[in-house]
Amino acid sequence: MIVFGWTGLYNGIRTKALEHQRRTLGEEIAMKKSVSTAIMLMLVLSILLTACGGPGGSSTTGNSSVPSPDTSGKDINQAETTVLSPENTSDEEPESESAEIVTVSSEDLTADSKLGVKVELSPLLFDYVEDELDISIQPSGTETAENGDWQATTYEINISDMHDLDTWIDIRLPYEGKFCDPGEDPAECVGAKYLNEETGEWEDVLFDVDAEAGEVVIHTDHLSKYGCFEVKNAGLRKAYISEIDAGVLYDSLYGGYVDESAAALAEYAAKGASSEKCFKLGEVAMTDFFTDVSNSFAKVNDAGTALQLSDVFFFTEKYAKFNEGFWDKMGDVGFAFSAVNLGLEIIKEDKSDADILNIYKDAGMFLLSATEETALGIGLVGVSMIDRSITDFAKAAQGYKVERINNLYLYYNDKFPGGRDYGTDHVARTTKEWRDIVAKAVADSEGDEAKFKKYIENEIDSYARKFFKESDDVVWQLQTDFAEHFSGGRVGNITKDDEEELVKQYKERMYQRLSGAILKEMQKDYQRKVEQTLLDKMNAVKDELNRTITFNIHENMDDKDEPSFGGCQLRFAELSFVANSEKALKNWSGKLKQDGTATTEATVIGYILAGLPDRLDVYDPNANMDKDEPVISAAFSFSYPTTEIVIEDIDVFSGMWYALSDSGERRDGGFKVEKNGTNSYTVSTFGPNGIGVPIPAVISDRNNKELILDLPENKQPIYMTLTDSDHMTMSGISVIAGDKIVDTWTSNLVRGN
Repeated sequence: MIVFGWTGLYNGIRTKALEHQRRTLGEEIAMKKSVSTAIMLMLVLSILLTACGGPGGSSTTGNSSVPSPDTSGKDINQAETTVLSPENTSDEEPESESAEIVTVSSEDLTADSKLGVKVELSPLLFDYVEDELDISIQPSGTETAENGDWQATTYEINISDMHDLDTWIDIRLPYEGKFCDPGEDPAECVGAKYLNEETGEWEDVLFDVDAEAGEVVIHTDHLSKYGCFEVKNAGLRKAYISEIDAGVLYDSLYGGYVDESAAALAEYAAKGASSEKCFKLGEVAMTDFFTDVSNSFAKVNDAGTALQLSDVFFFTEKYAKFNEGFWDKMGDVGFAFSAVNLGLEIIKEDKSDADILNIYKDAGMFLLSATEETALGIGLVGVSMIDRSITDFAKAAQGYKVERINNLYLYYNDKFPGGRDYGTDHVARTTKEWRDIVAKAVADSEGDEAKFKKYIENEIDSYARKFFKESDDVVWQLQTDFAEHFSGGRVGNITKDDEEELVKQYKERMYQRLSGAILKEMQKDYQRKVEQTLLDKMNAVKDELNRTITFNIHENMDDKDEPSFGGCQLRFAELSFVANSEKALKNWSGKLKQDGTATTEATVIGYILAGLPDRLDVYDPNANMDKDEPVISAAFSFSYPTTEIVIEDIDVFSGMWYALSDSGERRDGGFKVEKNGTNSYTVSTFGPNGIGVPIPAVISDRNNKELILDLPENKQPIYMTLTDSDHMTMSGISVIAGDKIVDTWTSNLVRGN
C-alpha cells in the first residue's frame, strides 16, 4: 500500500531577483511583474508500508521493499519504511562564534553586519523619532541532513528583548551555493526556515530569493533562529520542493482570475463560509503543487505517465464530497488566494478609484468583516485605503522640512515620557500607538475612505492642540524638564496665530510621518498578513493530505467457527492507471492472515491519487490476480481515520427481494438481483406481472449500504439502499412510455427465498 506524504522544508514567496535596497510594497509589486515568483513547499515522498502505526522515527536512505503477494502470515502491506525528512539532522556541534551587535536608528533602518547578514527593520519598531535599537546577530553553525540531501547555515537574530514584533521585518541571509551540485543554479536550490523553539523543528517562513545579491530574504514578524537551506541534487528537487505557483499563482496576480477572486470573496461574504468558487480557486493556487505531487507519485510507482491535472482534481473533488474538512480547507486556500490576488490588484499604479470601487462592490468586501475571516477582510480593505491615503497625506505634507526635537512643543508631542508630577497625564504617543489609531480607523470606517481620512485628520488635529490646553504651571514644569534634555528651546508668549501656525506645522509633520513611514509599513504588514494566511491555509491542506488512513479488514464471522477466506489474496480496486503499474499493484495488494483479518495504511494523498478505490477484491491463494476473477468483492465506504472493510460470504445485494405494501405486507412479486461479475449484476422481475428476463447492469458506485446500477433499459440509474440485512429500498425505477420516462417510483423490499 502506498503512503505518500511530505513535510515542509521550503515555504515562502520567492523571486528570481529582487532589488537590494529596502522597498515599499508598491515598489515590490512593480518589481515582481518582471520576475518569476513561487511559493515553495517541501515535498517528502515516503512509502509507508507498515502493518501497524506510523512511519517510525528514524531516517534512512535505503530502498523500500514490498512484500511478495504470497507471503503468508503477513499483513497486507508489511514492509520497510523510507522517509526523507528535513528534521533529521546530523549531530554536528555548531561552531562557537561571538555575536555581532549592530545599532540601528529610526532614521537608518538597516543593520549591515560583517557576517554578511542584513536585518531591515520597520519604523514601527521604534517608539519615538530618533530612537535606536541594538540588533544581535549570532552565527549558530551548520546543520546537515543525515542522508546528505540538505545543509543549513543558521543564525540567531535578536533585537533587544523583543520576540513577537507586531510588525514585519526582512532578514537577508547570504548563500554561496557550494552545497548544491556542480552546474546547478544556486537560486534554484536554496530556501529558508525558522526553528520552532517549542518543538525543536524547522518550520516554514515567508521568503524571497534575491539571486542578484546572493541572499535569501526572510519576511517575518517574530525573532528566532533562522536557517539558509541549500538542497543537493536538483535532478530530484521535485521530491523536496514543490513550486506551487511558479507559472500560475503570481501570473494570475497580474491580470488573471481577478473577476473569479472577486466573485469568490462575494460568495464567502454572502454565505459566511467558502464554497464552490473558493474551492476552485484553491485548485488554481495549488496547481503546481498537485502537478509535482502527481509526477512524483508516478515516478515512485514506475507508472511512466502521471495523472493529468484534470484527473487529479476530479479525484480531489470526489474526495471532498465525503470529507467536509478537506472541502473547507481547500476553500480556505481559495479565499486567501483571492485576498492576495485582489490586494495586489488594488495597489497597481494604473488602478483608478472607480476601478477599486468596482472591485470592492464585486467582492462584497464591506461584508467580509462579518465573517469568520474578519482579520483577512480588514487587511484587504486596509491595503486599499492606505494605498490611496499615502498619496493624499503626502500632498498635505508638501513643503514641510524635517525638524529635530528642538522646541518644547515638539518635545511635548513626540518625546515627553510622562511619569512626572507636573499635573498632566500626557505621554507622547509612540509610533506604535499612531499605528494602532490607523488600524482602528481601518476597522471602524468599514471601507469608507472619506470616513477613514476624517478619523485620522481629527485625531491629528486633536493631538496637535493638546499642548495648548495645558495650564501655565504645567507648561513651565515641562520647560524645566525639556531644558534638562535639550538646549535652545523656549516658549514665551504664544498668540492664537502662533498656535495655529504651530498646529499647522505639526500636522504637516504627522502627515509626513504617516505617508512616509507608518502607512507604508502598515500597508506592507497588511499584505504580508494576507500572504501569511495563504501560506497557512496551504499548509493546512498539506497536513490534511498527509494524514494517515487505517484500513481494518476482516471477514464476517457471524454463524461461523472458521474463516472462509483465510490466506486469500487481496487487491484494492478500482485503481487509477498510475496505481496499476506492476510496482504499484504490489503495493495495493496483499494477503489475509489465516484468521481472516488484515490491516493496512495509506496517506490521504496516496489514496486520492490511487483513484479513491472503494472495493476490495478477494482472490484464491494461488490465483493470478492479473488474469483470474476474484471469488468475492467487498465494497466499502471511506471513513477517516479508520475505514472498516467487511468481507461477506455472500453478496449482500444479491437475492430474491419481495415488494412490500404500504401496510408492510409482503407481495407476491419483486426483483431478483444477481451478481455475475466484478462490476456487473443482472436484475429481473418475478411474480404475477414479472417478465423474468435478466437485464444486465453495470455498477456505477457501491459501498456497504448502497449499490448504484446503470441499466440502459431503465434510462436512469437505479439506487439500492440497505436499511438492514433483510430490507432494502430500490429507487429510480422508471415507468417508460413512448421511449420516454413518464414516471419514477420507489419500492420497499424484503429479502425472501
